[in-house]
Amino acid sequence: MLRIIFCLFMISVQAHASNKVIYGQDNRNEVYNYTNQSIVELSKSTVALVKKNEMSWDGTYYRIPLKSYGSALQLCSNEKFYEQPTAAFCSGFLIAPNKIVTAGHCITSKKDCDNTVFIFNYRLVDKTNFYSGFKNIYTCKRVLGQQLQKGGVDFAVIELDEDVEGIAPLKLAQSMDNLSANDSVFTIGHPAGLPTKITDNAKVRSVNRNDGFFVTTLDTFGGNSGSPVFNAKTQEVEGILVRGDTDYVVAGSCRRENRINESAGRGETAVAISHIHEGGLFGDGSKIADDENFRYIWFSRFQTCNEFQGVRFTREVEESYCPVE
Repeated sequence: MLRIIFCLFMISVQAHASNKVIYGQDNRNEVYNYTNQSIVELSKSTVALVKKNEMSWDGTYYRIPLKSYGSALQLCSNEKFYEQPTAAFCSGFLIAPNKIVTAGHCITSKKDCDNTVFIFNYRLVDKTNFYSGFKNIYTCKRVLGQQLQKGGVDFAVIELDEDVEGIAPLKLAQSMDNLSANDSVFTIGHPAGLPTKITDNAKVRSVNRNDGFFVTTLDTFGGNSGSPVFNAKTQEVEGILVRGDTDYVVAGSCRRENRINESAGRGETAVAISHIHEGGLFGDGSKIADDENFRYIWFSRFQTCNEFQGVRFTREVEESYCPVE
């Protein structure tokens, strides 16, 4: 586990991060003044993904050079969060003591994973100060599974270098049965790489149970990719935020965050967590088995194991259940 000080830092949002947008009122909130404490508690289990090779070592700490959100993205000076730092290229969340889930386009290979640090509590404590306890910083041990389909499945499961102590894994929905159009949802993550934001007051536009995704009106941006999307009623993770509408629009010599009506645009899409884990992929919070008799297979409820031989995979099954031909 790395020790990192975040006095000065900035990392640009990755170009491949899927676009997002603001629908109606801007519902991005700071953790420090959020009144629902149960949701604040959930935010502790979310994580920022930051590029390791963009940090420098001074003999004591890793440091990241400072650049504000506004200057990094060439925003107009009155845009919200203009002066805040941007460091994360994606978001993620804890599903077991040593396992993180994020979007598949955030981590596409072991090389990507090795060049990423996973930072908990990257947030503001008030209007100007960052949380100073950046001891909960972890590195990648291995990619347990990853899949990325254009317009489809998009997720990665990462095993960390050690267990995360003092932070509870999030509860995952076991099916899409409790999710319907017009249900309230919220997300927690790092829009445009900013310190943690809780984005609430959003609705589900549509649910596609067959393909395992749903569309929302969440106010999210690149950097939110990999964020958990929660059912507001159950506070369980229903999905992984993966793609959405255009982030910014040109306004003369600067850019503005894209703001559209609540019902406009294509919406923000989340891959259903239950479609991925099928009620069992992520287990009961225990570590992934190191036994050689286990391999990781993407196994759809609609297709047999043999139909998925040779594809990228992520599911714990015994070798005898899905033998190699």
